[in-house]
Amino acid sequence: MSKSRFKGWNIKDMEVKQTTFTCRDKKCGIGCQVNRVTTEDGEAVFFGDRCERYTTGKSVKPSEIETLVDKRNEELMRTRPHIEGRQTVGIARASLNLGGMGTFAINLFESLGYNVVISDETNDRIKKAGIETSKSSFCLPIKVAYGHTLNLVDKGVDYIWLPSYQSMPNTAFKKTHVCPWVQGLPDSARVALEGRLDRTQLLAPRLHLREEKSEAFFSEIEEMFRNEIRSDIYPAELRQKVQIALERQRTVEAKLKKEIGERFLADAQERKDGKEYFILISRPYNGCDPGMTFRLSNILAKYNIEALPMDMLPDLDSVVQSPEFRDKHPNMYYVYGQKILAIAHLLQDEERFGNIFPVYCTSFNCGPDAFIIPFFDNDLQGKSCLYLSFDEQSGEAHTVTRVEAFIDSIQGIRRLKKAPKKRNRTFPVKFDVNNKEHTKRTVILTPMDHGGAHALKALLQTSGIKAKVMQQRTREELNPGLELSREDQCFPCAETFATLLKAIKEDGPGNIAMFQGGAEGPCRYGLYDYYQPMKLCELAEKIGDPRIAEIPFHTLNAETGYAVEGMPPVMRAAYSGSAYAAIRTIDHLKKARNIVRMRELAEGDADCAYSDCLEELCSTIRSMPYFSDRSKDIRFRDFQRAIGSIISVARKSGRRFGRIPIDESKPLMKIIGDGEIFVRLHPPSNKFIESYFREHHNQLVEIAPLSYWLDATDYFYLGELRQNRDTKKMRAVKIKMLFKYLVGLAIDEPFNKINGFHHAGDVTEIINAGAEILRCGLKGE
Repeated sequence: MSKSRFKGWNIKDMEVKQTTFTCRDKKCGIGCQVNRVTTEDGEAVFFGDRCERYTTGKSVKPSEIETLVDKRNEELMRTRPHIEGRQTVGIARASLNLGGMGTFAINLFESLGYNVVISDETNDRIKKAGIETSKSSFCLPIKVAYGHTLNLVDKGVDYIWLPSYQSMPNTAFKKTHVCPWVQGLPDSARVALEGRLDRTQLLAPRLHLREEKSEAFFSEIEEMFRNEIRSDIYPAELRQKVQIALERQRTVEAKLKKEIGERFLADAQERKDGKEYFILISRPYNGCDPGMTFRLSNILAKYNIEALPMDMLPDLDSVVQSPEFRDKHPNMYYVYGQKILAIAHLLQDEERFGNIFPVYCTSFNCGPDAFIIPFFDNDLQGKSCLYLSFDEQSGEAHTVTRVEAFIDSIQGIRRLKKAPKKRNRTFPVKFDVNNKEHTKRTVILTPMDHGGAHALKALLQTSGIKAKVMQQRTREELNPGLELSREDQCFPCAETFATLLKAIKEDGPGNIAMFQGGAEGPCRYGLYDYYQPMKLCELAEKIGDPRIAEIPFHTLNAETGYAVEGMPPVMRAAYSGSAYAAIRTIDHLKKARNIVRMRELAEGDADCAYSDCLEELCSTIRSMPYFSDRSKDIRFRDFQRAIGSIISVARKSGRRFGRIPIDESKPLMKIIGDGEIFVRLHPPSNKFIESYFREHHNQLVEIAPLSYWLDATDYFYLGELRQNRDTKKMRAVKIKMLFKYLVGLAIDEPFNKINGFHHAGDVTEIINAGAEILRCGLKGE
């Protein structure tokens, strides 16, 4: 029996001294604040060390166990020895630098004669600096990126590589977006770090990594060296160096997959040494940053678990390049969403991946993951997964507890030999204009204070599709929409869901179809028509009504000019043009109503004029004979008549508002309102802000119109075509923009004569003004 260490009851009278020191272990980098309690006899007790090195006296800490994450990061962020006298470029261990782009940047700058300095590993000091610097409620990876930038400034580097990623390399999908916060990191960093960069200069090129945008990619790099670094390198030589750096990046990534990924899969199939095998599902700046996850891979190593970062999985690229996989997730425009869902696709193969379990690392407040996680969970087909979210409030103890509980659950599954419960869900059901069962249904439209929903209803009706604008929901009717949405999803998802559930209750699931506007990112709105059918399938299973799972979704998109599917070219152009002319007219009707209502002599004149003019416009659209027969195209003369009839209504409407008697001596107090397009145009979502200021403060809130969004989408689309050098489509979009400009002038003219009415200006001018602040090219309004 070992000798007791009990000191006796007189310990209460002993003098005790407590001191604190910071662990300076360079390999770990966390920098724990360790407390040392020393008694009179010199014996010390420690607490506060996360790895328990001082507490237990063990010579090997978890942080000293080299994991696959460590090997990956060492390979990707390897630099050459510095040469005296060269300029320095700092590269942060943050953002997509941890995902391969750091390898590209290191090789590019070193080949051009620069010393490359890498920021320290993420630790508490870097986290704290970034959190204190942040001026908004960004996710933790963005705040940590600020901390890494400051760390590089402290190292005295000349430049810091902080690019804006406009698109990622090609997959089978049309779009490969990153999160808008990652895309906008250079601009938010300039604001957050204002006055703290000293002489250090940010290098923030806009990187287009899709193959069809290769010319734009090279141009941005050339412009950076010419204007920011002021290098006199020849363009041809620079392009050669860029190509070599890209090839080096691809070589390193392929090496990691072959040497580590393939070995991991082979070991996992055999469960070598009785280990468990996990795959880290995350973006590189989450799961592959040990300081963000409390060294999660090292924690797992303590429990004899090997964890592979998902980008080292050999089979991943073949899945995301597969048309079959794309067809399963047709509108997943986030590149990491594509890769994450591809992992779920692979994990369904129990023969090859049955011994591998996913650990999904995300950040609190992650917008894309609010939708990707439900898709991922559904595609796992019941396989167990550990979900871990990290922010500045997270603690290591919580992470360890979750890991231990997950390990216990896996061991329980193995003992019971319990197979995952397969799900048989097919969604979404797409509204088909040629399907008689679908055309019997009524398309449900979400009500907006803006009358655009009524114009869309009229357009659908004139093309042979039944449509209905729902009444505004009550607070109680919102609750079902909130229940079927996640709290981290955007509010319009719950609002449109509430509209759909209200229609199911009123009209029956077998009689309706749901309208959702299409989008291709980076806004999350484009995922609603995939997420909501998935939740309807769950609801149908829960209440035992399969009709709910069969509700089709009618989605219009920019590729067809927001026209009905199957329309011939001239008809499609006329339909799209009529929609734009109607929406611009309604924008002006609403604006005129609000302005005149503030000073009208006879209360109700403006509201009456608005209702009459809106009804006349919708009636004019419904009476158009041009869009019902999609089997043959219309004449160009019919195109002119369709647009001309709407302009005629706009002119009559403008003159009517101009004739309403007003008190011109009464001051007109204006507040300009902007924001996300759905929230600003949907009164319940914006807490009826226009009515509140009018009734309580006698002030006019002038909300940015819907037509601005339509103009903005064309503007950004033209820029994308210019990068792709697609001259044919560029010509078509320019003609469309010219048409909209001329139609806009004709519609604006009668309204501009109304006292107090001012058209805000061309959307191109507005975007260019905003570009002085948002230099990174962040997409959207």
